[in-house]
Amino acid sequence: VRNALVLGDWLNADTYSHWVMSGVSPENVPFGIELTYAAQAMEEMLVGFNGGIHFLLGNHEARPIRLLKFALGMSDVWALIGKRMATVLQVQMERRVRVSDYPWCILNEKFYCVHPSCYSKIAGAVARDIAEVEDMSVICGNGHLLGLSKDRSGKHWAIDCGCMCDREKIHYVSMKIRRFPRWNQGFVLIKNNHPMLFDKEMARGVLS
Repeated sequence: VRNALVLGDWLNADTYSHWVMSGVSPENVPFGIELTYAAQAMEEMLVGFNGGIHFLLGNHEARPIRLLKFALGMSDVWALIGKRMATVLQVQMERRVRVSDYPWCILNEKFYCVHPSCYSKIAGAVARDIAEVEDMSVICGNGHLLGLSKDRSGKHWAIDCGCMCDREKIHYVSMKIRRFPRWNQGFVLIKNNHPMLFDKEMARGVLS
C-alpha cells in the first residue's frame, strides 16, 4: 500500500472547541502539544506510505479555521505541523502530502470520499443517502462506525470507514453516557477499485 487518504479529523483541536472554550468540557491536549504529536505521527506516515498522503478537511480541523474567520486554510495548519518535523522530513512532506480545504474528493473516478457534517447511529446509513444523491460509491468518515453495504439501487458501495483513535482518551466520549454505538476502530483498503473493510482484529490477522 503506497498511498493514504485521511477523511478528515487528523487533528482534534480541542483548544478551539466551543465546549472547551465555554468551560463545559476539559481540554484533552493543548493545541501546541497536539501539533507535536501530529508531527510524530506524520513522520510515521511518511515512512509507511511512500506514495502520496492526502488529507480532507474535517469538522475538527475546521475549528481553528472557523475561529480565525477563514483567514487561514488547511495548508496553513499543516505548515505548523511541518515546523515540528526534521528538515529532511519537511522536504518529504512538501513533496508527498496534499491537504484540501474541502471535505470531499473523488477517488479513481469511482468513490466519493467525504467527511459529512451529519452522522447516524446506523452504520452506512449516511453513506447510502449520499450514494443515492451522487450516483456513486461513497466512503464516509466522521461517523466513527464500520459498515460496508450497497446503496438502495444495488449499484454503489456505501461504506463507513471507522476511526483510528482511542475513544477512551476523548473526554466527551469516555465520560458521558451516550445512546450512540461505541466507536469502531478500522479503515478501508481499496485494491483494483474493490473496497475491503478492516477492523483492528482483521488488520492484526493480515499483518501476522
